[in-house]
Amino acid sequence: MSSLREIDLADPKIEFSVAPTAGAAVMDVTSNVISGLARAATEEGREAIAAGQRRQQLPPLPVLDLPADRLRVRRLSSAGDLDAVANEWNRLASNIPFRTWDWLATWWKHYQRRNTQLCVLAVETGAGKLIGLAPWYIEWAPLDGCVIQFLGSGEVCTDYVTLLAGPGREDEVAGEICEWLCGAGRKVWDAINLLGPEASDPAIAALTKHFAARGHSIHETPGTNCWSVELPPTWDEFLASVHSSRRAKIRQSLRKYLDNGKVVCHVVVDPSEFDRRFETLIDLHQRRQRSLGRPGCFASKRFTKFHRDISRQFFALGKLCLMWTEMDGRPIAASYSLVGGETVYYYQTGLDPDAKKVAPGWLSMIGSLRAAIESGCTRFDFLRGDESYKISWDAQPRPTTETRIVARTTSGSLRDALLQARARARSWIKRGVRFRPKLAKQT
Repeated sequence: MSSLREIDLADPKIEFSVAPTAGAAVMDVTSNVISGLARAATEEGREAIAAGQRRQQLPPLPVLDLPADRLRVRRLSSAGDLDAVANEWNRLASNIPFRTWDWLATWWKHYQRRNTQLCVLAVETGAGKLIGLAPWYIEWAPLDGCVIQFLGSGEVCTDYVTLLAGPGREDEVAGEICEWLCGAGRKVWDAINLLGPEASDPAIAALTKHFAARGHSIHETPGTNCWSVELPPTWDEFLASVHSSRRAKIRQSLRKYLDNGKVVCHVVVDPSEFDRRFETLIDLHQRRQRSLGRPGCFASKRFTKFHRDISRQFFALGKLCLMWTEMDGRPIAASYSLVGGETVYYYQTGLDPDAKKVAPGWLSMIGSLRAAIESGCTRFDFLRGDESYKISWDAQPRPTTETRIVARTTSGSLRDALLQARARARSWIKRGVRFRPKLAKQT
């Protein structure tokens, strides 16, 4: 990837021009930069990709005999490196499934591509104890350059990702990672895109503070909310806590369908049944989405392979609840939830579009909430997305944030300027703004 990294905006082969008016300048600079980067990518980047992508290698960091209380940063750049710290990684994950080695290493197994490389940064004591970790990878693209992102990014929708750190050590870990990226690792990145952390996440706040202190440009925008509801100890207490109209609707559904056995909610407990019921989930999900004119999540081969893999792992660990709902012996709904600590993370569903008259999603949700309470869970997390049904269950929003940190390099700064210009141009076009150059006054 060394050839790829050399394609930056300081390259003399890339030409720029500036238009006479502000609006036209944005459009012309955008056009010229795109053209220049495309030419450079053609001349250098594509040859590297065709040759098997010569990945950028940092010079090995010296192994020092450090005092036990001194910290160092070590870059983990292979799947074997990740496997070696799996237990310590999971110890730092705070029982949140999306932060675990299992989820993120499995994501890398299925989603790594020729333009990506691992950049997991382990913060260790001089004695070798892992006290923090940045679960990242780098993705290269002609216009964006080398961008650091969280493992689990993209269509998988990995929520609650963050820098992992021992209790009370968030600032310390963030400071070490910032120092490494500004020192030994300064040549490997043009920007850091952090999508999905909670807005109140202390580790991300510490990281942005350290980069801001070093003069880096930082862009922060609100992300999509996650939603969760607190669960009481008993189902009766839960019913008493919801609005009276909703409580009446739940009780009507119980009498009409669930309590008389016409509709039955099942939870998979037999490993031999797991694969068959997971295929039921996929089938119901895809049928429902196609009926709405959408491709469905499982139309993606990578997505499907990843979830078949990780679901088996979590099921074996007792950290996954796969439920299906039957009406007269026929599956009409299925759901796939992860379990961490005392929280259920309601991840994916499938509904029979031919059974919409009986509201299969509604019946499945009643079964899922009741099962979560009966298993002793204290929180039901609907995860990311501002769908109205979440609010109807009295779920409360958990705001997330999207943060972009720009490298203090010529390449990083100019690529960021291009990104901002493209965003403004799209905004203006969306609003229907037209640029009219001023005519010179005639004398």
